[in-house]
Amino acid sequence: KVANYPGVTVERKEGEIKIGDQSIRLIDLPGTYSLSPHSLDEKVVHDVLTGKVAGVPKIDLVLMILDASHLERHLFLATQVAEQDLPMIFVLNQMDVAESQGIQINIEEAQKVLGAPVVPCVANRQKGIAELKQAIIQFKKNPLICAMPVLQLPAEFNTAEKKLQTHLQSFNFKLNHFDFVQMLINDDYLKLLGLDQDQNLYELIGEQRKLIELKNPHWITL
Repeated sequence: KVANYPGVTVERKEGEIKIGDQSIRLIDLPGTYSLSPHSLDEKVVHDVLTGKVAGVPKIDLVLMILDASHLERHLFLATQVAEQDLPMIFVLNQMDVAESQGIQINIEEAQKVLGAPVVPCVANRQKGIAELKQAIIQFKKNPLICAMPVLQLPAEFNTAEKKLQTHLQSFNFKLNHFDFVQMLINDDYLKLLGLDQDQNLYELIGEQRKLIELKNPHWITL
């Protein structure tokens, strides 16, 4: 099934598969390297994963498809998804390409580090698909939140978040910790929320950024 998400021209692709006697609804989200939205595609991914899209139910499980030959490109996105307290299964696709480049991945160690199941896969040859289905069934029997370590922000972010919450309390927005962090580090995020005309908000964010950088010189907000 292919359609557009409400109010945007980003395609919504979804379907249903059966694993044994269980029906699983799949949503294929646009590819992205980050949940920090700078485009409509990225905003759709963020909004679906955080339950902000009408008609899309709460996500039960994220299949995090990673290019095994370029893992470093995807792990930042993985940490951001982990911050949403969403269960994940990591699918290391293109394992054949990684191996041809001399890259060896210890799957057992990767599972310990990532805090979630890791399934090696070569999708275009159907390798690993049966194991992935089994991992999904196992999750349904025993749902677990991903235990992947997440980035620890300086305490000044919490202070800034409270000030932003106070400023925005009259607005009808469902905002969480991730949203407030994005406001502090990503100017484009205000535009995507429709808050880019609020000059007082811009000034407040500017003040809080200076305080964060003053107390934490190694931190640079953009």
